Amino acid sequence: MKRYFVLLVFLVMAIFGCGMKKTDIYYPKAHYTQMTLDQADKKVIYVDWGNPLVYAGKMQTNSEVVKGKTNEVIYVLVQKQDTKEKGWVSLSSVVKNPVAKATLLNTTQIYKTPNEVSREFFTMVAPMIGYVVEIQEGWARVQWYMAAYKTFTGKSDWTTYEWVKLSEISTNANEADLLSLAYVSYKKLADWQAKWPTLTDEKQKLSMSNEIETEIIYLEKAIKNYGGAYGPVASSRYVANIVDSLRSLIYPPIQEEYTEESYDGEEMSEEY
Repeated sequence: MKRYFVLLVFLVMAIFGCGMKKTDIYYPKAHYTQMTLDQADKKVIYVDWGNPLVYAGKMQTNSEVVKGKTNEVIYVLVQKQDTKEKGWVSLSSVVKNPVAKATLLNTTQIYKTPNEVSREFFTMVAPMIGYVVEIQEGWARVQWYMAAYKTFTGKSDWTTYEWVKLSEISTNANEADLLSLAYVSYKKLADWQAKWPTLTDEKQKLSMSNEIETEIIYLEKAIKNYGGAYGPVASSRYVANIVDSLRSLIYPPIQEEYTEESYDGEEMSEEY
């Protein structure tokens, strides 16, 4: 009898569970999104693009003065999935319940509307990441990560267009997560490339060389970890390019020196 009662309880829980509202998940629109912890000291931490934040049951509106103008700002209480920290993020800085993460791996056209015939399009260079927020008959509306586009491609031109053919993007989260993780490395690479040639002090060169070595190890581990059960994800080739660029800074290619004798020998071997 007790066994039947337990089964009945589980059946009721399952029935009511099916009707329960799914927990809302918010995702930061950019790296370094500010989150004020829900504690007495109001400590501020920063969360990165792609990190899931679980809705913690509260929203509030604050009046904030920016440049002499008072604005009403809506905040939502969320919890970081990895650390379980609770805090407040502005609603405008996050995306609620996206359909999927998106990765653009090949240069393609982004449209103002889901219509390939439309002349209103923007040619977006790969790689790129974003959140799919809507799907419509083979098309996806993506909220693209603007700062990442400028960092990944070095291009300053931008568009507000969001529609892309679904076949042109990957919705494998590992693709986007790997590029998101490499975002900071892209920024560091540009800084190191500018500074490295100017260094003359050996201690400074050794210090930066150690930093670059650490970054190389970090990225190589990331490529391996995000590969998944079916081998490396396609976005790994972009991250591998960063690794190659980092290596070339501290380990420049060795140029072979040809003596006149060896050069003549090569010429003779070609003749025969």
